[in-house]
Amino acid sequence: MCSKGDRMERVFARIEALTPEYEGLWEQVCSFETPSDNKAALDEQTRFLAAFAREHGFSVTEYPFPRAGDCLTAETRAGEAPRIALLAHLDTVHPVGSFGQPPVRREGDTLYGPGVIDCKGGACVALMAAQALMETEAAAPPIRIILTTDEEVSARYSGPEGVAFIQDQARGVDAAFNCETGLAGYLTVGRKGIIRLEVNVEGKAGHAGNDYFLGVSAVKEAAHKILAIEALSSPEGATFNCGVIAGGTKANVIPGRCRFEVDIRGKTLAVLEQALEQVKAIAGKSFLPGTRATVNVLSRRPPMEHTAATDRLFEKVCAVSERYGLEKVRPKEKGGGSDSAYLIGIGIPTLCSFGPTGNGEHTVAEQGHIPSLQGRTKLLAASIMEVAAE
Repeated sequence: MCSKGDRMERVFARIEALTPEYEGLWEQVCSFETPSDNKAALDEQTRFLAAFAREHGFSVTEYPFPRAGDCLTAETRAGEAPRIALLAHLDTVHPVGSFGQPPVRREGDTLYGPGVIDCKGGACVALMAAQALMETEAAAPPIRIILTTDEEVSARYSGPEGVAFIQDQARGVDAAFNCETGLAGYLTVGRKGIIRLEVNVEGKAGHAGNDYFLGVSAVKEAAHKILAIEALSSPEGATFNCGVIAGGTKANVIPGRCRFEVDIRGKTLAVLEQALEQVKAIAGKSFLPGTRATVNVLSRRPPMEHTAATDRLFEKVCAVSERYGLEKVRPKEKGGGSDSAYLIGIGIPTLCSFGPTGNGEHTVAEQGHIPSLQGRTKLLAASIMEVAAE
């Protein structure tokens, strides 16, 4: 009878054999430029990955959405309830063309392009780990990979149905691993939640010369509100980032309208709700008489709250890392949100950031460390088997 170590060595050997193919897949999937609002591009990418997964032995189901890109699941054992859920998202941040042509390039051990670490590389890690286990380890638990398409905008296009899709596909599993952006030497055990708001300010338009003292500038009122909102930020509580602003029509016209967006982040639901009420109070106050404002909630994402169950799962990962000489990791709490929050919210122990490592996510300099694709896949496969051994 083979020992646990011998069995894992077989899995690792299969991962090493699969690495060249999956490095190629990594480049291919990143060549699809897929901002969250481009359903056509996202659907094309979903079809490509669905075909790849079927060819490699997975049972695949595609899930259409009217506004978001179509999502998919890939399972290692059709008809069996999964014990492990793996997550990744396929949408990216920047408009098509932002990375030049071709959008993806490889230089030595570095891969550049849209989503290389956030989070298309993570989709490759999930598929490669599951394939290696499916092909070499009979005792591997049933695995379901969940690939989504509007994570970057907190399910703005898929809405409550998109959140329900994630939760329903993972419900009942023993543990979940989110293959989000990796950070060398760390895994994520907690994340802030996010509320994104739109504030619309109305003033009184007029001629900048003739009516200067009769008009009321919506841009000026928005500036007062933005300064008041940003001043609420604190390291211990919520942060408020006013990251988009648009107002006015011409330089010689007193602007009658202005719009800005606010990104609120906090570690708990209570902090987020309090922060929302603070913004509403500032929006309801007129710094300049004759102005008014309305607040619309664009999207919400709950926090991935740090739990005791997550800590126990992290301890298992540390144990296999030590046992098999893999990457040593420490726990980290991050300010960026992720779909892990939806699984923590229904009681599933979840660890995040199993994807390849690199830097520059959310910038046009995004880059991934190519050798980390194999290393993170081995760590994920070993972690899955450790959970299954219980």
